[in-house]
Amino acid sequence: MKTLIGLSALLGSVALAAAAYTQVDITIKTEMSDGQLGASATASPVLGVRNPTVKNGVAYVGMTRQMGEYSAVLGTKLPVNLHLNLTQGSLKGQLTGVPLRGLTLTTQQTDVALTLPAGTYSGTLKTQQGEVQLRVPAGTGVQFTLQKFSMGSLSINNKTVVDTMEASGTYATPNFEAAKNKIRLTVTSDQTDLSVVNQ
Repeated sequence: MKTLIGLSALLGSVALAAAAYTQVDITIKTEMSDGQLGASATASPVLGVRNPTVKNGVAYVGMTRQMGEYSAVLGTKLPVNLHLNLTQGSLKGQLTGVPLRGLTLTTQQTDVALTLPAGTYSGTLKTQQGEVQLRVPAGTGVQFTLQKFSMGSLSINNKTVVDTMEASGTYATPNFEAAKNKIRLTVTSDQTDLSVVNQ
């Protein structure tokens, strides 16, 4: 009987350890790198980190790359806050299926092409130079709030809506108001061509 009680306690402890976090905060920092992001239901939600730092139910993990190519696969089972801090190079990402809760994209001289998942979440884009291409599902609306847009262009579904210096204001995909899923992005940019396409 004692053995059974002890086994039950052990199994309960394992279950509690597995449930120590219910959300993941991921930071990816690169300097001179070309990267690929993907998503998979079988991927580790914490990028394979054995003992992630956990605070208030959130696991905090990250990866850093100074030079060369890299790839990372995000899990699709837990909500994710994703922070991308990219200095120079390029990033291509296919994030369909990731339960994204927030996105922070900070670039200096980087070209970025991301396919974002469906859902309702907000994010921040802080870019200096380069091109940022976003693709979102057909039923998802996207709204851009330009806090500072010094130079560059903004294209929505292949239609240029901003092509000037010192732009500001709010711009959205035509389906934004009626869309069930809404992505709200705040933009600060020095010299970037930004585009979004519903696919």
